[in-house]
Amino acid sequence: MFYYKKYCLKEVIQIERDELEEDVLYDIFLLHPKRTVYVTESQKVKGVVTFGDFKRKIRSKRTGFLNIPDSEFVRLVNTNFTFVSVTGESEIYTLLDQRSKDFSIPVLDGQGRILREYSKEKQTEKKSFEIVNFLLQVYKEIDLIRDCHVYIVVGEWNFNIAKIADNGKENVHIVQNLSAQEMKQIAKQDNHFVYDLRYEYVEIISYFYSKYGLNYYYLTEEIIHMLDQHSLLFAHYKQVAILDCNDYFAEKEVKNRYILNKDRLEWNFQYNCYEYLNPVENREFEMIYTVFPLSENSYIKWGDSFIPFCAMLAVDRNSTYNCDRSCKINDSDIALNIIPELEKHGVKCIVIDNVQSRYSGWERILNINPEQAASRVCYDSKFSTIDRQTRWGVVYKNGYLQLQDVHMDDVTFCFGERCPLDMDDKLNTVYIFGPCIVWGVYVSDQDSIGSLLRNKIGDKFNVKACGIGWNNMNYAMREKTYYPGDIAIIFANDRYVYDFNNIPVFDIMDAYRTIKDIKFHIRDLPYHCDAEVIRNVVEKIFDICEAEGCLQVEKGMEKQEAISFVLPIKKRFEIPQELEQWLKSAQKHRVVDVGNSGAIVMNCNPFTRGHRYLIEESAKKVNVLYIFVVEENKSYFEFDDRIKMVKMGVSDLKNVVVIPSGKYMISSETLPGYFEKDVNSNLELDATQDLDLFGGVIAKAFDIVIRFAGEEPEDAVTRQYNQQMRSILPKYGVEFIEIPRKVIGEKVISASSVRKYMKNKEYEKVRELVLPQIYSYLKRNYFNV
Repeated sequence: MFYYKKYCLKEVIQIERDELEEDVLYDIFLLHPKRTVYVTESQKVKGVVTFGDFKRKIRSKRTGFLNIPDSEFVRLVNTNFTFVSVTGESEIYTLLDQRSKDFSIPVLDGQGRILREYSKEKQTEKKSFEIVNFLLQVYKEIDLIRDCHVYIVVGEWNFNIAKIADNGKENVHIVQNLSAQEMKQIAKQDNHFVYDLRYEYVEIISYFYSKYGLNYYYLTEEIIHMLDQHSLLFAHYKQVAILDCNDYFAEKEVKNRYILNKDRLEWNFQYNCYEYLNPVENREFEMIYTVFPLSENSYIKWGDSFIPFCAMLAVDRNSTYNCDRSCKINDSDIALNIIPELEKHGVKCIVIDNVQSRYSGWERILNINPEQAASRVCYDSKFSTIDRQTRWGVVYKNGYLQLQDVHMDDVTFCFGERCPLDMDDKLNTVYIFGPCIVWGVYVSDQDSIGSLLRNKIGDKFNVKACGIGWNNMNYAMREKTYYPGDIAIIFANDRYVYDFNNIPVFDIMDAYRTIKDIKFHIRDLPYHCDAEVIRNVVEKIFDICEAEGCLQVEKGMEKQEAISFVLPIKKRFEIPQELEQWLKSAQKHRVVDVGNSGAIVMNCNPFTRGHRYLIEESAKKVNVLYIFVVEENKSYFEFDDRIKMVKMGVSDLKNVVVIPSGKYMISSETLPGYFEKDVNSNLELDATQDLDLFGGVIAKAFDIVIRFAGEEPEDAVTRQYNQQMRSILPKYGVEFIEIPRKVIGEKVISASSVRKYMKNKEYEKVRELVLPQIYSYLKRNYFNV
């Protein structure tokens, strides 16, 4: 894993403290990301800087913590470092082995001057990515970029490969790295793009590219996931077109794909976009995909209509690019496809203008100095407290990046919604789609936009606040099912594409303008705001909806016609190969032609009378009951013992079938952290992947229409899992039923109690909680008598 190197004095990287500048360090770490920089004063070593130290410092600047006291800054120069003298040099390798956090140790003389350096370096694994085909696709797409110098930064690993794939165009420059001085020179060119394909610098390059005003994109793990799983993205459309210049996408199996010919694209100066010449093909697709954004306007002229032109490299989080042409992609799909389709079927759409856009002039209107805003001038206790509480994270679902669930005190975000509210199936729904203000990143549940609007509207409509990043909002909108009479409130990113499509856009700047000392109510941007701002925004939106007549409940608009954008759900799954193999092997257990079937997924650690009661009650409600025994070996009892106990415990129940669960039901693959619940009861569980695979794949393979589980009054993690089953499984036609737990005295039976009694050798108490045959098995194999 590690190897050791010895650097002589000439090879050691040293810098005098008064020369310590971020540009200098950036250039050093571009060439030597694994090395340590020694900071000296009069040649005496005073501290060290590692690449990790540098990234943390840049991250703090990039995220704007400029008003936080210096004492809370990440210290750039570490003055507490390990070193040895000449007399201790023989022990240096032992020290490197013993100190896991020390990757280099210098040898200093009696005056503190460095003599040489010993380094422990880790062999870095190269990322697995189809770089050659990807670059060929990029180069051929770049043929279409007009009047621009393009810089493709490939890093050390891919430089030679990239040169081989070079197409020799004068405006395309393949470089290994870009120094600070080179960035300054590029910034002087009016029309330029930097496409950065390096992984190791993703946490700092956006800061330096922004610092020098460059138009840039960079490749991240998130984008690679989207490129690799693009079939899941494409499933949000009935059909998509791809500008496939180099068969980059051809190897992937995508059924709803149409290939466009690059040579038939020509620039249309009237509409300032590309036009596809002589489109004799029937236009059945809603979206055209490329790798990179090819023009400022994200649509293409197709005969007498326009089609969104989506760059896959711009469907990631906002920090991965700095370019006007990326801002319109999400809006283009919403304006050209989604809104016309919704309104055609009786769904009313309200588009809200972006108060924090580049064209809004919000800093001037609200009298906020842009530099103050960027430094979080109003980052006070109310914002910092909730910052520490929520820990917003991201996950991949259906091919794109989404927010993880959050269950922290009075902050709830679940299944893509902020503070999900009980739904009345008889009512229509008001959907709110938008970025930070919609998920309410700095407010409690009761002050979130969905809760406040629900209180304002009353009991006439359901309200669902669907918060997500702008670049992925169209995918979130496409995943909903709508009915005539529903309302969609959409926070636009860029209004121009709506103007282009003659869609009204409503201004809500007054909601901010009327608040005294507004700068103390937003953290850094208008949509990062407190409860007072959100209350004003809700009032403004309510007034707009009333003025547009949206809140009038019309007769005859019952839910008889569902509106859906996506392909049938069974086609939207990326089914892992191992799951497909398991399904084939497990089919021998399937009982055919029996009508309704049910399932329980059980760990049975060990099998108790409570498990038996749950199975008995569930088996009464279905013709066949499948018991999937969790196969993951991370429990107190091994899987072989657990499944033996289950089979012993249900052998007399004729309609019960016991099956090993495989790797895709309650496993480390689908539920990371689940098996740590005994030591981490505060675990925040995201069961989406686990339940999507169960509902969309496994349940269909076994004709399962009901999933059962026991009520969970004690285990908070299992209780979360039950809550998510109740929300997710019905989307796949699987009913979820909770069975009340069996009680002895006033205490529910639990496997954890059995384990505790066994640990304490209280075997008579174990006898009360398990069946006789299970007690005998435990006594024979596990009791320490």
